[in-house]
Amino acid sequence: MTRSLEDIIGPLKAEYISELPHRIEKMRSLLRSRNIEDARNIFHNLKGTGATYGFPEISTLCQVLELICATSDIEKEAKIPYLELGLGLLEEIHQARSQSKALLIEAEAHFAKISEFSKNLKK
Repeated sequence: MTRSLEDIIGPLKAEYISELPHRIEKMRSLLRSRNIEDARNIFHNLKGTGATYGFPEISTLCQVLELICATSDIEKEAKIPYLELGLGLLEEIHQARSQSKALLIEAEAHFAKISEFSKNLKK
């Protein structure tokens, strides 16, 4: 009996989405302790795995959040509100994807705010 690619990857995608709240809480904890570097590593991982599993909104958001974390020209305290907004968007993505819906991240006002902030950072 031959299984389709979706039969194989479908359960992995569901597991990935179900684990997202745990990762969000881990990042919230890291941000509370001002551990931006470890949060950056998780954003980096989510950027790659989001693309791999077919969740472009996760990849797009985490790419911007990773950039904010990696930029050294501003203080940690200035980054935190934007990273927190990003975590809120990840929660919205989780809710949408848990209902088999996608979230058009580019249409979200919070994403526009985060993206604008990241564009003003030195690369």
